[in-house]
Amino acid sequence: MNPNNLPARIYARISKPEDDFKIWKNQIPACQDYARQAGLTLEDPIYLDSGYTGRNANRPDYELMLQHITELGDRFAILVYKLDRLHRNVHMGLHLLEICLEYEIPIISATEPVDIFNPMGIMQYQWMLMMAEYESALISDRTKTALRKREKTAD
Repeated sequence: MNPNNLPARIYARISKPEDDFKIWKNQIPACQDYARQAGLTLEDPIYLDSGYTGRNANRPDYELMLQHITELGDRFAILVYKLDRLHRNVHMGLHLLEICLEYEIPIISATEPVDIFNPMGIMQYQWMLMMAEYESALISDRTKTALRKREKTAD
């Protein structure tokens, strides 16, 4: 599937709302630059989830994006800065992949070339999901370890 035949909509997510500026400073401009260079036409809305984890799909604009695809029949390519902005959970990422394959919706990363419409691209996408989930688990583990150390030193 050629994503240039479809308009693209940007999806951006940041886990910490205090880091909101990173969406506007990093993710969205990188997606806009990529779209210009790749000859993609961007359209609204831009889907933005600030303060939401990528470990689940309980995100307002993410859910809206899926609704636009599955219920309204909107056809567009999903453009993200990095694939881990979509998911840091293999199961949920595979669910999105199934939807995108069924509705012929390309997933485009501004920084990671993956084509989900061929076997190699699907394998790469799955591998990147595993790495994103692993990274998330490492961050969580380090945070829990640091909190336990603080509790011990506070006693």
